[in-house]
Amino acid sequence: MIPESEKPILYKMKRKESLIDIAKANDIPLNDLLAFNNIDPDKGLPPGSIIRISK
Repeated sequence: MIPESEKPILYKMKRKESLIDIAKANDIPLNDLLAFNNIDPDKGLPPGSIIRISK
């Protein structure tokens, strides 16, 4: 079993919400958010995508 403190927190992106908005709201550096999710910064993600906002 994975301890609660180590479970990733998942987040579903909303319309007109950017990765920068999500990073700022969760006090996470944008580069970390991109790395957690293997996101190409030039492509971004569509609304409704589910991303991890913690390690």
